[in-house]
Amino acid sequence: MLIIILFLVLFLSSSSIASAGIFSGQLYEDSEATPIGFDESDNPCEGDQDFPISGAGFRVKSTRIGETDYGFFMGATYNITTGTSSPDYTVTIDLPYPPPDPDNAWQCACNANPLDPYQCVYTNQDPTDLSSLNFYIKRASANNNAWWQILGGNIFSKQNIQSLVPSSELPGYCESTPECVPALIDTNPSFTTESPGFAFTQDGSVLTFQDPDSLFLHTSESRTNALQALAISTDLPEEKYSFFYKKMSDLAVSLPSSQKPVPAENPGIYIQDGDLTINDLNPWNLTNTEQIIVFINGNLYISDTSASEQRIITVDQGGEGFLSFIVSGDIIVSENVGYSDIHTDPHMPDTALVEGVFIADGKIQISGVEDAQDLKFIGAGTFVGWEGIQLDRSFSIPSDNSLNNQSPSEIFIFRPDFLVNTPKKMKSAHFYLRELNPKKLQ
Repeated sequence: MLIIILFLVLFLSSSSIASAGIFSGQLYEDSEATPIGFDESDNPCEGDQDFPISGAGFRVKSTRIGETDYGFFMGATYNITTGTSSPDYTVTIDLPYPPPDPDNAWQCACNANPLDPYQCVYTNQDPTDLSSLNFYIKRASANNNAWWQILGGNIFSKQNIQSLVPSSELPGYCESTPECVPALIDTNPSFTTESPGFAFTQDGSVLTFQDPDSLFLHTSESRTNALQALAISTDLPEEKYSFFYKKMSDLAVSLPSSQKPVPAENPGIYIQDGDLTINDLNPWNLTNTEQIIVFINGNLYISDTSASEQRIITVDQGGEGFLSFIVSGDIIVSENVGYSDIHTDPHMPDTALVEGVFIADGKIQISGVEDAQDLKFIGAGTFVGWEGIQLDRSFSIPSDNSLNNQSPSEIFIFRPDFLVNTPKKMKSAHFYLRELNPKKLQ
């Protein structure tokens, strides 16, 4: 019997080894490396291999559902042994973050995560393919002192959260400017005590100052019981377009035009097949008695064609008003939506240019312009980009970054009334089951 058991163990062990795979390759410096292959995502990069570099301090991992494997560098070469031969692995390298030398940081030259230049990503990789899976990185300046701020809410991210606050440790920064608060998350517009929330990240880190040991999450006045607190590790259920559409598709009717509809009853549920553009020519201004949910099977574009600082999408407070756009693609706010006065106070009534609950399967992008001072963006509500939030605004001009030290270029204000007024049809309950040790019988 012992012989049979031993044979089975050896058989299973041999079978396991036979089904495994290996990823290997080298790390090179080449700022001109380019992606090759289908969709410029799945396949390796192509670049100059004259400058191999040591990967000391760089982490390499391969992942698929239910499995994560780590590798290590021997000089410029890495190896990862996988648990299966499945061709659906994602292989990544995480470069040092925050970079020890911001003026000369390592960043991905090819196949970078679109929202994190410190993570190089290859998807749908086959560990039985014996060709090298090489990575190419470059030196770049990470000194961009534009920053953003949240008023009265939480921040959730799968990857890094970065907003470098111009704190009082740097003389003349922020505090010397009216209405500038040196914190990532400050009180809501009503200055409610301890209304600021926390920053949560699943796989990344939170950076609010170039020195990672200095954290400017709150001010002592805004979060007195949690001074400079840091909340990490979160795994939110992904409620995307298909999730909500299955719940409400039988109640949705076609959006008649790009103009704001007048719902016959609350909530009015609509669907737009294709992209939708909302601008100053067709602004959506909801009263505090209207509730509207819009499914967009495409992208949502928000712009101000006249650049006249108009409020494009608004929902009045003080009632049951609610507005949500649930988008299968991206939500893009154009560079002309904003205020020319960078000191515009978000605590004043009716300053938010865009209000509502915005959910995108793709990304939410607040666009900016290059080599020119951007407008200040103020939004209110909830903003969810399942592929990330891309903030492109900056007050800097060539050779002068000083205005960024005086005010955040993007501000997001939490609207708790949207949470309270969320229609029942949009709500869902989530349960987490786990096995507990049974109590001993008496």
